[in-house]
Amino acid sequence: MIDQFFEPGIVVQRYTESTNDLGDSAKTWANHLTISGRIDALSGDEQIVAGAPSVVATHMLFCRPVDISEKDRIVYKGQEYEVKFVDNPMNYGRFLQISLEVIR
Repeated sequence: MIDQFFEPGIVVQRYTESTNDLGDSAKTWANHLTISGRIDALSGDEQIVAGAPSVVATHMLFCRPVDISEKDRIVYKGQEYEVKFVDNPMNYGRFLQISLEVIR
């Protein structure tokens, strides 16, 4: 099966909003899940982001079906990836195919 190629230690973070001691809104990323999966690079392109040259790379994460949405992000080996799209190929429920983007 595909999960024989999965590696542990992929952290799914979810954006949370809470109130601090002063009553102000505090927005943070909190660890949601730690999963096993496989991240594979698809493409990279140099672009101007915020007035500076940057590399925008797309990746694909393969993992077992878990609670991941387009509002989450992935952290793996110190690199943060934005979740762009979550797909359950052919709705079989065997694994998820998640499109990721990283800007360096």
